[in-house]
Amino acid sequence: MIQSSYSRRQADAALLFVSAIWGTTFVAVKEALADLAPYNFLAIRFTLALVVLAVPALFRGRKPQAACLWRGVGLGTVLFAGYALQTVGLKYTTASNAAFITGLSVVLVPLLAAVGLRSLPSPEAIGGALLAAVGLGCLTIGDGFALNVGDLLVLGCAFAFAGQIVLMGKYATRSSTYELVVGQMLAVALWSWVFTLIWEEPTFQATPRTWMAMAITGILASAVAFLIQAAMQRFTSPTRTGIIFATEPVFAALFAYFWLHESLSLRQLVGCILILSGMLFTELRGRGEDETRPVAALPSKDLA
Repeated sequence: MIQSSYSRRQADAALLFVSAIWGTTFVAVKEALADLAPYNFLAIRFTLALVVLAVPALFRGRKPQAACLWRGVGLGTVLFAGYALQTVGLKYTTASNAAFITGLSVVLVPLLAAVGLRSLPSPEAIGGALLAAVGLGCLTIGDGFALNVGDLLVLGCAFAFAGQIVLMGKYATRSSTYELVVGQMLAVALWSWVFTLIWEEPTFQATPRTWMAMAITGILASAVAFLIQAAMQRFTSPTRTGIIFATEPVFAALFAYFWLHESLSLRQLVGCILILSGMLFTELRGRGEDETRPVAALPSKDLA
């Protein structure tokens, strides 16, 4: 029991590291998008991640597990749906609206887990998710918030990202971590290339900042980050993962404040504190090692 609890805390710490990676690489993403169209950028980013993961295995003669690989492809398709909806939604809504609505996945994760995994999060996890959601609003929403069609598209993105977390929690304990991640990178890369060929023109400007951005986002923020997520969700719940990932804008704000010398308002500071409080509330008041309990009203049939 002690070792299991210790493993869960290790997993939470590793997932927090992933959130920090995603939060502090937004500058690299912004610079890459100055030279590349969005889907073109995603195509190159995830192709690089796929190569980084697949080539060493090919040299070792590793044979992929087909069932696990297909699960990863399914996860990757859901993940790409999130990126695609977010990209299109950003054409019709503000960045602050998109950031807040995307962050609502922290609340959607326990709801989807209750339906898809037939389990309810603990009251502590629900409280932590709500605190994080309020914090996201303080951190990202400006003086006004007017809903439009772009917001609905980004809401679909939030559902997709939440679904990826829930499905990862379902598959991580019974699948090979490697195949799950390779399948995800493969699916996102393929779908991105399809959308690039349909809506954009494949290009690559081989400038130093583009190469640097691709190295950071393709290797660190994709290959490494998703590998850690797949490995660590074996030891923690989807709800906890969603709350931890809600800290991504906190790291982005802190990075902008300390390294880029951007201002951080009192409201944004309160938002950061609320998000971190939600994560700590769930961590310190969590009941035992299992964050979830069965939902008696839902059928027990496996949804695989």
